[in-house]
Amino acid sequence: MLAAPLAGDVLHGLSYPCPEGGSIDTTFSAGLPTGPGSTLTMTSKMEFNACKSQGLVIQGDPYLLTSGEYMIGPIVDNLPSSMTTTTRTTGGVRFTGAGTTGRAQYDCTQLMAIQFSSNGPPQISATSSGTITWEQPLGTVTTRPCGPERSSVN
Repeated sequence: MLAAPLAGDVLHGLSYPCPEGGSIDTTFSAGLPTGPGSTLTMTSKMEFNACKSQGLVIQGDPYLLTSGEYMIGPIVDNLPSSMTTTTRTTGGVRFTGAGTTGRAQYDCTQLMAIQFSSNGPPQISATSSGTITWEQPLGTVTTRPCGPERSSVN
């Protein structure tokens, strides 16, 4: 049987070997909610350490860091009435393969709001902002948005 703490902070790490050498090391941490209506916070840090796969080598630049806040709204009829999330990814990776070196830098934020209904499907709204800066080869820069500016599902 697995048991999780009901309060406080949680820290866990995993290391994944890459197919041709190197590793991806991930550290997870979470601040557990203190009670109903409080916020759950989570962070993951991915460090790429000369990860080799299919002729490509990926190295952290310095790493990818994702942090999120998750808030569950009031409970109505034993179900949450709403949920909001904010997730941010920053950092980057460098990659080398086929005689060229490149890099990707992330500065992305995603916001999501879900409104639950007892008599229909949930209404979901999502917004992304920020950019991914891609260089390949180094010095040739392309900047793209992190995702669609706004989307809704009803």
